[in-house]
Amino acid sequence: MSAATRGRLWRYLPPLLIVLLTVGLRWLRVDHGLPAFEEEALPFRKSFALWGWEGDGWHANPHYFNYPSLTLYLQHLGQWAHYLWGTLTGQFASRADYWLSYIIDPTASVILARLMGIAADTAAALAVWKLGERWHRGTGLMAGLLTALAPTLVRTGSSVYTDNPMAALVLWSLVMTVLWRDGKAPRHLVAAGVLAGLAAGAKYPGAVVLLPLGYALWAELGWRHGLRLWLGASLLAGGVFFLSSPFILLDFQAFWHDFTFERAHMAEGHLGTGGQLSHFRVLDTVRWNLGWLLALLLVPGLLAPLTRWQPRLAAFWDRLGLTQPAGASIVMWYVVISGAMLVGFRMFSERYLVALIPLLALVAAKTGLDLARRWLPERTPWLIWPVAAALLVGPVLAGTQAARSTGLTTRTLAQQWMESNLGDDVLIVQEGYGATVRTFDEQQVTQRHPMFTEASPDLQARYAEQPVFRSVSIPMVASGSLVVHVREGGQSRPLVVWPRGTDANEIFYYRELYKGADFFVTSSAMRARYLQEPDRFPRQMALYYWLSEVGKVAVAFAPRGPVTGPNLTVYDLRDQYLPPGEFPPLLWLDSLPEAFRRDLADRLGGGVTPETIPPDVWPGVLGDPYARFIQPFQLKMARNLADLGNLESAVAYAEAIVAMNPSHAPAANLGAWCANKLGRPAQAADLARRCLEAGPKPAQLTKNLQWYVDRGRN
Repeated sequence: MSAATRGRLWRYLPPLLIVLLTVGLRWLRVDHGLPAFEEEALPFRKSFALWGWEGDGWHANPHYFNYPSLTLYLQHLGQWAHYLWGTLTGQFASRADYWLSYIIDPTASVILARLMGIAADTAAALAVWKLGERWHRGTGLMAGLLTALAPTLVRTGSSVYTDNPMAALVLWSLVMTVLWRDGKAPRHLVAAGVLAGLAAGAKYPGAVVLLPLGYALWAELGWRHGLRLWLGASLLAGGVFFLSSPFILLDFQAFWHDFTFERAHMAEGHLGTGGQLSHFRVLDTVRWNLGWLLALLLVPGLLAPLTRWQPRLAAFWDRLGLTQPAGASIVMWYVVISGAMLVGFRMFSERYLVALIPLLALVAAKTGLDLARRWLPERTPWLIWPVAAALLVGPVLAGTQAARSTGLTTRTLAQQWMESNLGDDVLIVQEGYGATVRTFDEQQVTQRHPMFTEASPDLQARYAEQPVFRSVSIPMVASGSLVVHVREGGQSRPLVVWPRGTDANEIFYYRELYKGADFFVTSSAMRARYLQEPDRFPRQMALYYWLSEVGKVAVAFAPRGPVTGPNLTVYDLRDQYLPPGEFPPLLWLDSLPEAFRRDLADRLGGGVTPETIPPDVWPGVLGDPYARFIQPFQLKMARNLADLGNLESAVAYAEAIVAMNPSHAPAANLGAWCANKLGRPAQAADLARRCLEAGPKPAQLTKNLQWYVDRGRN
């Protein structure tokens, strides 16, 4: 084989191997979990709403800015491609068919959506290969293989997240920055700025890549000229960012609301995890992805840039054989800045490291191969290949194990158990992150949707055949605070209800609320958090104790082996004697903080004390958060309880709704019907009267409500 042939082989074979390994490992699990679609997948779900299924027509405004919009638009393009292909092949006769097909079985749509993550990981692996090969031959190959094998990237790259596209764009922006540093070609500087803007358009932290670019410009050109070019590159990146997410400017108020919420979410942690920083979990995730040996090699590798300012340390590093290649400081700047951000978060997910792991793999690969070249005998240079293979053993095992994981979760197992053991004649109440079952409420919404009537009859029949449960999920506040506005002196002034929004979750943990439930499902995603601070969450503790006392554990699901997800415990409450399920209509007001009651009493004046706040004040003060947060839950409980014949509990929920929202005609009508069935015409008439007095209603509801009023008079 000639030298030219060997050169071409070395040029094309390593990247081809990296591409095949990256794609292959992720393709093995591209259908994981399906048809159950439990992952967050916000880029896909939010882009699916752009179709305008609710009758408002197609629109480009996502009305969601916790993430920027680039990945949403890319996903939307994929959805259009799927729809057009399905139309050409006869799979979809209309948009309605596409919509209902996704609801029945999202497998095809989700697999297509997951291809974006696979493509992004492939680009990321090629980026570190290119960087590594500029440092030393073989370093890029090993770094690319480590990136392809990294279990975190295998799992996230075969799912739908914003992190993987952001990582690919960040890494290629770094590549362009290094290329500019070496050749000073303007096109590389422009490319670095464009890619930085796209990275921020995929996920806001992608903008951090502008800082290493600024360092490179300063180091090469001095601070004056470097600053001018950096500002120009930053303006270019900003322009690209706003082009990829234009409604950040066009709908700025909505953007600021979502952005500040997400910032608070990251600062406080999910469900307000408080003072627990993420550093230990970050380190453990790095160890899991690289293996112990490569993770330890990161220490001298990350310290190498310090040798630039410490001559003695530089000499020691030279004796070890650790070199400082051109452009390495640019990479290190990004690693240090991103790493500092991650360890400072109160919230952690392994996907937050997706952009960092390939660069850490690059540093570890370089350090390991440098040490091997320095200390292996000169006569046996071929020994470097067995050394590299030994370093890859741990990542190979971890990566292949991640690729073989089926995506089976405890939530899916709970769903399968319910489908085998429960019917539609029991009421299931679930904490957040419980079993993913289709509910009667969801079925009614779907079947009343205009798209449903436009869909093909065979699809409608397939939808009707799917199992449906009377299941209600308990709402939750994950972070932030709850603030209302009160009129004072002719002006609207903010008043904090719950400084820590997660404290509001206790509203749903009064045991009186669930005496009509047949099954109750607790999830460690919620329960474990509350158990961390039992003194802060006494209402939750009381409910868990009550469940253990009056219920029996029907089944429990725990993550072990290939099964992931939260611990789920299903309590059977059917065989236990429980008193009638009535409760005071405004029971949840007992959870209001005393500080809020005092502030509200002071605002009301007139000698009102926290204990004597008139009941008619609450709808005006708390009506908006009640309507968004509490009322939907109460209405679902009322409807399901009434359908199952538990009329006393259904009346209690209807009374609770009318107490806060007297104009809610469906709740008043349902409550009046239940009360009348129970032989309480006076209660039925009272519910109907209050609703009618609150304002005009549709003709049929007015007729129904008036009937109960007239019957109560007789």
